[in-house]
Amino acid sequence: MVKVETRELDELAAAASADAAPRLVQPLFEGPLDVVGDVHGDLPGLKALMQRMGYAPSGIHPEKRRLVFVGDLVDRGPDSPGVLALVERLIDEGRAQCVLGNHELSLLRGKPGAGNAWFYGHDVKPKLDTHTFNEFKNATAEQRERALRFFARLPLALERADLRVVHAEWSDDAIAAARAWTGGACALLAHHEPDDKARQCAALDVDPVAYAEEHRTYEVERKEPATPMAAKPHVAAYQERRAQRSAVRRLTSGSERAVAVPFYSHHEWRVCQRIAWWNEYRGPAVVVGHYWRPLDLGRVGTDQGAAPGTADAVAADLFDAHGPDAWLGNGHAFCVDFGAGRRNAKPALPAREGAPPAVLAALRWPDNELWFDDRDPVRSLRGLA
Repeated sequence: MVKVETRELDELAAAASADAAPRLVQPLFEGPLDVVGDVHGDLPGLKALMQRMGYAPSGIHPEKRRLVFVGDLVDRGPDSPGVLALVERLIDEGRAQCVLGNHELSLLRGKPGAGNAWFYGHDVKPKLDTHTFNEFKNATAEQRERALRFFARLPLALERADLRVVHAEWSDDAIAAARAWTGGACALLAHHEPDDKARQCAALDVDPVAYAEEHRTYEVERKEPATPMAAKPHVAAYQERRAQRSAVRRLTSGSERAVAVPFYSHHEWRVCQRIAWWNEYRGPAVVVGHYWRPLDLGRVGTDQGAAPGTADAVAADLFDAHGPDAWLGNGHAFCVDFGAGRRNAKPALPAREGAPPAVLAALRWPDNELWFDDRDPVRSLRGLA
């Protein structure tokens, strides 16, 4: 594999962001739509889903339907470059729209992470990507440059009178900040987060000395699954408050709450957990991805054998009593991410026996149906307000 220098990628990202400064909140297509969950590089799954929903390979639908993607097109899966090529073509031809996910944002910011070695051209996380995921296609230099330019022109949210789409959380305050911003998403993120860590801590009312001391051990301990991590209250407070105050983070990663006892999820120890913001949401229907919603909640609920503090228990708590075919909160929000990002995990690593299957799904609107790439659709979802 060819190594790509970090400086080269930083220069590409900077050029992409400078060339493309989209409106961060854009109008959503009118007419019937199919809102697709986090694809995570699963090109075969995406093609199968499109075929099941009646789309031709060209992306044309006989009923003039169009596709909308909730972000996280890439990472973890077998063919992120192929997914990007397909989705970008559909967008350029006016047959699809897409919002920015946290995985695209990480690549724009030059942040190596779990599952994105396909982009960097070398094993940036050799103990993780090479041992965690099955074989995946690597991007060429041309594909890397094209990907960054594509990500830089994606909005953070799409809206029309009856429907909204965002990757993780619809927050009126965050949307207002994004709507008023005239630069790209990375520039808005930087606006809310000073480069200097001490200044960030001061802005978040976190002791910078205590944070720095905890963070040193946190960076060492968080990737060691066999050793439970000690509580990191200052790191947890920093992460919780940063997520709350940054418009870009709220829209792409959602609000978080600090936990007293760290838990292991998605290949690392976590000191914050996602919260069910949709319980307080009031507004038009909104569709999100991001949350790896269990397809069969009953089999992973805390009263069904999920160990406290595990990823299964956190997911069960997040979605509470809502089944996979139900609108969330007060019937105004729907999560369409059903864990397709797990599919390319090596056999030794998937969740415990009895965990829900990983599928790629799409919400059909205004039909109120849930379609899958490998099973029959749910023709009438429950609880839509």
